[in-house]
Amino acid sequence: EGYITEKLMTAFASGCLPIYYGTYTVTDIFNPRAFIYYNISNPDQALEIIYYLEHNSTAYDEVMMNEPILSNGNDTVLKYFSSEGLRSRILKMVQGQGC
Repeated sequence: EGYITEKLMTAFASGCLPIYYGTYTVTDIFNPRAFIYYNISNPDQALEIIYYLEHNSTAYDEVMMNEPILSNGNDTVLKYFSSEGLRSRILKMVQGQGC
């Protein structure tokens, strides 16, 4: 409980819409509307979202272009990422300035 892999951030950095299976506390850091949370106890919810986005390009584009990656923007970076260099790189990435 509480462990969050770097793979979610890697998916965001590569321009993907991540599908995440792991602890729900991930939403303390990442905006739950910016990725698809796969709940093994209720897989239908994620599958319905995937199906909907696959068949609705406007909704997909809305998620990809308009949803912020982090739950609380810069405050999230300051709270969860301790290295100043890492903070700077993450802030640039989530603000669309590259790494």
